[in-house]
This record gives sequence, structure tokens and C-alpha cells, in this order.
Amino acid sequence: MFHKRNNSSKSQTNPSGKAHPFIKRIKAQSRAVRKISLLQAVLNDLKVNNFVFSNN
Repeated sequence: MFHKRNNSSKSQTNPSGKAHPFIKRIKAQSRAVRKISLLQAVLNDLKVNNFVFSNN
């Protein structure tokens, strides 16, 4: 009635440290885009709330 699943997929045989360079580059770009968009959202929020940046 129940069959054991075969867990030999490519994603499990290829650990994340040994990912293809193209995959690594795509992941790095997506992380960078998220960080930049988060920073832009924070700075925009500070501008809207009239926070002033000074060097003092």
C-alpha cells in the first residue's frame, strides 16, 4: 500500500557549497537586491518622518 520514496534527487546529491557558479551568482544577486531595497525603504521611511542626519 505504501511505497518508500527514492530520495536520490539532484538537489540532495549536490550540496549547497558545491552549487554551480551560475546558481551562486544568481543567489548573490538576489541577496544584494533585497538588501538594497530594504536600505532604500528604511531611508525613505526616515525621510518621511523628518529625521535629520548630522555629523555631530
